[in-house]
Amino acid sequence: AKWQRDFGIDIEHIDQLEIVRGAEKIDELKVQNALTWLEKNVSKISYDNDKLTKEKLKTQIRHYYATKELISKNNLDFIGVKCHEEMSSNYCTECLSAAFINDPYDFDGPKQPFVFACEADSDGALTMQILKLITSSPTLFMDLRHFNNEKNLYVFSNCGSQATYFASASDDYKENLAKVSLEPADYFFKAGGAHVHYM
Repeated sequence: AKWQRDFGIDIEHIDQLEIVRGAEKIDELKVQNALTWLEKNVSKISYDNDKLTKEKLKTQIRHYYATKELISKNNLDFIGVKCHEEMSSNYCTECLSAAFINDPYDFDGPKQPFVFACEADSDGALTMQILKLITSSPTLFMDLRHFNNEKNLYVFSNCGSQATYFASASDDYKENLAKVSLEPADYFFKAGGAHVHYM
């Protein structure tokens, strides 16, 4: 009610199992092309034969495309997905989707950044959308962890779903992805998948 009153925004709830159902219909060639693109462009994929395998990464790619289809089909302006714990314990983490949906490019080329907040953080998603509309650029979903007063340095972190654009903030995706690695989801995320990592 507050969102409708203050921002004129309506909220649509879509069960996240629609991502799982949609993922089953994604063409295998499309998935393989995306995997090849990732293996060629990110600095490292730390396959570990447990949490992060090629099959698990392909599942994340399928989830990415299924999420994009839900956005298009439902004419959504921005989204939040509740990954933990249903998705992260039973299917895969949604970090790859959160990273590349927020990016100005993906496996298929340049695109408009689209706000995707993890943890279904509605207020975070709304804030990201406002920032995107103001700046016309990608936005981040991050937590402020620390401020070092002596160095005037803020430390922000995220579990592994931030837009890869911010690795270098370059218009050239290759420059950004050269600083990005895909790391196995940690032990909190039982179903596994890749976390998107960079400093």
